Amino acid sequence: MPDLMDAHSLPILVSLDEAARLLSCSRSLVKLMVRRGQIRTVKLGRLTRIQREHLVDVVAARLEPAPVLAFPPAPAWVHRVAPPRNVRGRRRESAQP
Repeated sequence: MPDLMDAHSLPILVSLDEAARLLSCSRSLVKLMVRRGQIRTVKLGRLTRIQREHLVDVVAARLEPAPVLAFPPAPAWVHRVAPPRNVRGRRRESAQP
């Protein structure tokens, strides 16, 4: 089995099964992506092959950007102060002057 880290030992074209293994998904998902035009194929007689570099491009295009670690502003209800409560849990009546 070729070393996956050595780019020169891998074939230029891979089968649908090999593409599914490289993408860690099912063969049927790879076929669906081919039908939708998300993955380009190369036909060699009866054989259908996918360029290994194209798989890398497909994955790179689908990578989500890193999350921004800034906190969003707090909703208004967080800043609202509740009226004081007495010992029994009832709200105090405010004294009217």
